[in-house]
Amino acid sequence: MSQKWDPYVQSMQSNANFGTSQWLLVKTAGDTDIDLAGAGEACVGVLTDAVGPSDTSVKYVDVQMGRLVKVECGATVTDGAALMSNGAGEAIPATDGNFIFGFSLQDAADGELMSAQWAPSYYEIT
Repeated sequence: MSQKWDPYVQSMQSNANFGTSQWLLVKTAGDTDIDLAGAGEACVGVLTDAVGPSDTSVKYVDVQMGRLVKVECGATVTDGAALMSNGAGEAIPATDGNFIFGFSLQDAADGELMSAQWAPSYYEIT
């Protein structure tokens, strides 16, 4: 039986120690690797699985790269808010001069999982 291919979920290489980093934002790191996104950095997607093992061996992990994403909150977020990554790869309300990855589709508290519309851009208040 064949599996349906989802163009919005890609298998990407990493040698980072993700441990239990499911539902966190990731960025590109070098030519072929990914790593957890830092504060306000441009994100390429969200880890969709508990990736383990907790080591630095090369592994391939699934990354959601479009449409609707599930992501962990690092602060209180309101429905419709522009979102960016904090230093731990969690979603927080965007601040001026940072890259956003999308918009909240619900209210959520720190530590909760939330749904967001993937729409990466640069955020600047004028």
